[in-house]
Amino acid sequence: MPTTLLDAAVRRLGWAALICAGTCLAFILLYATTVRDQWQARVDLYYPGSPLRFLPPILVAGALLLSLAVFARTRRPLRDRQRLLDRGMVYQSLVAAALSFVHHLHAWDGVWIYTGWSHAAAFIMLFAAVVPATPRRALLAAAAAAAWDPIALSVTVAAGAPAPSPAVTAMLLLPTAFSVVFAWAVAHVVHGLGRRLEQAEQLGSYRLVQRLGEGGMGEVWRAEHASLARPAAIKLIRGDALGGAPEERTTAVRRFEQEARATALLRSEHTITLYDFGRAADDSFYYVMELLDGIDLQALVERFGALPPPRAVQILLQACHSLAEAHERGLVHRDIKPANIYLCRHGLDVDFVKVLDFGLVKHTVTGPAADPRLTQEGQISGTPTYLAPELASGEGDVDRRADIYALGCVAYWLLAGRTVFAGDTAMKQILAHVAETPTPPSRFAPVPPALEDVVLRCLAKKPENRPATAQALAADLAAVTLGETWSDEAARAWWQRYLPGPPTPVESTDSLAATMPIESGS
Repeated sequence: MPTTLLDAAVRRLGWAALICAGTCLAFILLYATTVRDQWQARVDLYYPGSPLRFLPPILVAGALLLSLAVFARTRRPLRDRQRLLDRGMVYQSLVAAALSFVHHLHAWDGVWIYTGWSHAAAFIMLFAAVVPATPRRALLAAAAAAAWDPIALSVTVAAGAPAPSPAVTAMLLLPTAFSVVFAWAVAHVVHGLGRRLEQAEQLGSYRLVQRLGEGGMGEVWRAEHASLARPAAIKLIRGDALGGAPEERTTAVRRFEQEARATALLRSEHTITLYDFGRAADDSFYYVMELLDGIDLQALVERFGALPPPRAVQILLQACHSLAEAHERGLVHRDIKPANIYLCRHGLDVDFVKVLDFGLVKHTVTGPAADPRLTQEGQISGTPTYLAPELASGEGDVDRRADIYALGCVAYWLLAGRTVFAGDTAMKQILAHVAETPTPPSRFAPVPPALEDVVLRCLAKKPENRPATAQALAADLAAVTLGETWSDEAARAWWQRYLPGPPTPVESTDSLAATMPIESGS
């Protein structure tokens, strides 16, 4: 079955088991309070001296306990959903057996025409409607469950109950036979809908598997290639999620396409790798990128606190490598922030940096990839907490030194465990970036003076007072003398202690227009 149907089938198996458990409990209470004496009198009539009189409550109690066990199993984490569903088919057959024996134990008069529905038939139809399965599996499971109806009738006749006439037998077994056909028909319809849903979620050669996050206009999905084993992350924007005027939707989609084209130009190992991009049949735009395994810097500091200076420097040097290439190609990221810098496992390496989301990228050189209408002058774009003064004021030309400022804010976050300015509104933070002098990070954490000087120069209000390029910033960081180092062994020990593998890969994303928080972690 499609993955989406497998997940739904497991959840619904649990609910079907819970419904069955409730019905069994109601039967036990009804038997104990109203019909026990009449039932035993009838059993004594046809099975004198037989222990069969105690069988109904025992069978129903067994079905109750089994149903509760199945429900509990579906609530636990699963690795093999199909195996659990196969066991669910066995559960269906066992419950149908208990219901069939309870239904036939009180015996039928030889010529009385029975016109009701058996308990087993009702259960089989409920199971087929609630728990999706492939048509073949549903047919086999329903047939196995329905087979208990004639078996139970034959056992009761062999034990002493009167043999019903052929007409009565046909009326007794007809509902159960119908339930088998019903189960197959329902499975055929539901499975077909699931296949169409899966095809609708097919983007190029990739199939969407699990949504990892959403917000604003975008979504990020875990995906699988149709023929390759490599997993991927797909970032997409659906046309119906844009809203607004047609011109606004067109601009948003073109900005999304610009992000893909900009990222595709970059080859730094510290820039997230783009595999593919395109448009789906429903006019959604998507691009396919590597699936990362780790934690972004926002979550890292929130969870573990400020970093030791040697580790922070190693992270910043790798981010500089990504930005240096982007700047050389005339691209300004404009949304550098901790949530857009990912610390991950990469092959045998740990503490490996990937810079994400060039969604607000600005081209500072002309070329076929650039479209000035997508980065309008006078607009504030980016995240207020990490916004360069020239971006915050909306005045002057914005160049690569805006990214240097934002990376200085990231460095402050890593070293001090707090943001440069702590305004409680976006406007207060924007004004602070324009007018206020940042408090030295050494006020909040032990930061070497030389390193603090580099960070504060990145946070200069005037672009000309900052390091001119990412390469220059990297050189300044590398020249800082630190009393200790952050070795590969220390990094591996940290990951083994705090984020032991193999964790669930998670891809983090942010909005295409401002900020789109996506929970990310290990």
